[in-house]
Amino acid sequence: MESSRILIVEDDPEMAQMLLQALTESGFQTLMAHDGNQGLNLCSEADLILTDVMMPVMNGLAMV
Repeated sequence: MESSRILIVEDDPEMAQMLLQALTESGFQTLMAHDGNQGLNLCSEADLILTDVMMPVMNGLAMV
């Protein structure tokens, strides 16, 4: 069975690493973006998107 792909859109490196580690250890495939523009480019590859609201370039609210 293929695991779900989760896109993490987070500009804080520590928070991004914490989420990446927790989700990977739980068996999920993860994708990473560091701002909303990068997130938009990857969202079609994800089953679920976890996004920060306050980010540079494009915030999480504008992304959705």
